[in-house]
Amino acid sequence: MNDLRLSLPIGAVNASDVSSRNTSIHSRDISHSTDEKITPISVVSHSRLLRDGLVTLLAPYLLVRLVGSYGGNAHPDGQMPNPDCHIILIDSGIGRDAAALWTCWWRACPMPAQVIMLEVEDDKDAILASIEMGISGYTLKEAPPTDVAQAIYLASQGLAQCSQQMTAHLFARLAALRTSPSPSTTGSKPLTAREMDVLRCIAQGMSNKEIAAALVIEIYTVKHHVHNILEKMKLRHRYEAVRYATEQGLVVEQPPRLNGQEN
Repeated sequence: MNDLRLSLPIGAVNASDVSSRNTSIHSRDISHSTDEKITPISVVSHSRLLRDGLVTLLAPYLLVRLVGSYGGNAHPDGQMPNPDCHIILIDSGIGRDAAALWTCWWRACPMPAQVIMLEVEDDKDAILASIEMGISGYTLKEAPPTDVAQAIYLASQGLAQCSQQMTAHLFARLAALRTSPSPSTTGSKPLTAREMDVLRCIAQGMSNKEIAAALVIEIYTVKHHVHNILEKMKLRHRYEAVRYATEQGLVVEQPPRLNGQEN
């Protein structure tokens, strides 16, 4: 893959800087960067232009090595390289469900990678949803390359940048979650075998049409099962089911139950 000898941000970033956008990085003479650490990155996007061009845009700011480039419709698997200090850049344009699948998969690896969501809408709910998926950082739509480089650098240091307004929303969200039962402790009806099949398919990033084809059932039946799954698990969004299924180890592929094997 590409091995780019680029320049790292000047100076260290401390905890007092992470809630402010005043912490910026600048390019510097790459002739002095020979001893600096190379950050391995992978890019997930529908856009080939973004996947191929992002490392070039980062060139003035970071020393990075591209180890993976994946289309948004691809499914993650154990053959994908996951080196130490790996940073995954996911384009939010691949869709919330696909982004959740990729994020949960990388975070569930034996050696979890840091995930940064790119091109996120400047919307409280959209940002909170991305954070709840398990991301380590994010950049907004039309953010300049310096913002992306900054997010990568902070993630590599175990830090994240967040506005004071977003921090306040996070506090409120955490307080709300404290009083909300988790899907596994609601005491509601267990999922049927067919609903478990649909949940596994969802966790693999499949659309309703793909699920219907795989399980040999009608699309309206898939929608009915998805509705029941979310209702039983007390979830609001499909991507939350992806996260839960991944955390519970349900992403592991199992032979689909053909029609006539319903429970």
